[in-house]
Amino acid sequence: MKNQRLQIGIVVVAVAFILILSAVRFFGRNQLVEERFYATETPSIYSLKNQRQATQSAVMMDESATLQAIYYQIELQMNPQDANTYYYRAMSHVYQDNYWQAILDLDRAIQLGTGNIDLSTMYAERADAYSELEIYQLAIDDYTRAIKLSPSAYLYYDRAYVYYDMGDYERAIADFDQILSLSPEDKYAYRGRGRSYEGLENRTQAIADFTRAIEIDPEYTQAYINRGNVYVDLRQYTQARADYDRAIEIDPQNEVAFLNIGVIYDHLDDDESAYVYYNLALEIDPEYEFAYLYRGKKLYQFGNYDRAIADWTLYERLSGEALPIEYEPLRQDAYQKLGQ
Repeated sequence: MKNQRLQIGIVVVAVAFILILSAVRFFGRNQLVEERFYATETPSIYSLKNQRQATQSAVMMDESATLQAIYYQIELQMNPQDANTYYYRAMSHVYQDNYWQAILDLDRAIQLGTGNIDLSTMYAERADAYSELEIYQLAIDDYTRAIKLSPSAYLYYDRAYVYYDMGDYERAIADFDQILSLSPEDKYAYRGRGRSYEGLENRTQAIADFTRAIEIDPEYTQAYINRGNVYVDLRQYTQARADYDRAIEIDPQNEVAFLNIGVIYDHLDDDESAYVYYNLALEIDPEYEFAYLYRGKKLYQFGNYDRAIADWTLYERLSGEALPIEYEPLRQDAYQKLGQ
């Protein structure tokens, strides 16, 4: 009787957990489509806008995941051949960023193959975990298995992202092509494909894809910024400024657009105007690391060495990365100028 009540309790909590997880992952995946190719001042995918959102759902999930770990351990002791429980425990590990533990549980669930969760979903989840660990080839292998079992746009998206991260832009483009064959009006796919063409330095096609995304959604700010970035690369600064201005018109709090206008002024050797726009970006987002990076260079050029060093230090703290190699000689010179 106790075992029966315990099993019922496990099922109830598991169902609640999966419902919450499904909702969070659904909205999270939509957000990923929007943010994965977030507009940046350069073509680098690693210049993504920082994600600093903590929601009530996330708190609920964290508490639920901890509780679930206890239930799943008990359930597996009673039924070590239950593929569903391995899958559910893997999902709690994923939410807590324990990706290796998630992979081990998904390995077991896939080996058992007797649960209610379809194999395509389990392969996709394991691929997500490999991707988070930057084990890209294993992620690609699992996404490919999932696609063969159940072709869907979101799986092609996920695989395209990994191909992009690997620098395999041609295969990323092929996956975005597949998405567009399923959904010809998908603005995110046009934008993702445009970013991939940008990676191949095919700027003409990149502009065409960003333009098509804008035609589908005339208020798609990220596409305006991406197209503006390509115009900057082509030194077509008037067109770039027009795109950044349009992005600001749609979203007056878009710090990336302000930063990129500063980049235009940098290219034009208008240091004072560049400095103004970097400050504007930081007024909107005081933790925008790239604004500190670029403003630091302006401060160095102005001879304000202590503030330049402070800005570069903030860049390193916020980005979690070392100062770019081309900036390091400037920082060392600033220290020397200050007699340090």
